[in-house]
Amino acid sequence: MALTKKTKTNPNFLLIALIVWAGVSGLYIVQDLWRNGLSAMYQAGYEKAVSEILVRSQSCQPVELFVGEVKTQLVSLECLQAAQAQAEQQAAEQALEDEDES
Repeated sequence: MALTKKTKTNPNFLLIALIVWAGVSGLYIVQDLWRNGLSAMYQAGYEKAVSEILVRSQSCQPVELFVGEVKTQLVSLECLQAAQAQAEQQAAEQALEDEDES
């Protein structure tokens, strides 16, 4: 009779161990997918924000950025350089016109 009891206990123990192993493995897989999924979403959001800033800055208009109470405006350096060159050219043309009138 002792052999029969041991045989009944052993399959129950294996079944419980298998269920616990499957549960722990399932939790690990879900947690890993959750972390990787969140990381991918954060990266996609970051890339979208940066690409939107790049597109808006190409229009040579100030781009407003803010985080909470902190706020700033960005302008493309190329736009500033082009505006400065245009202002210098207009100043030079104005100086020539002023000399001609004198």
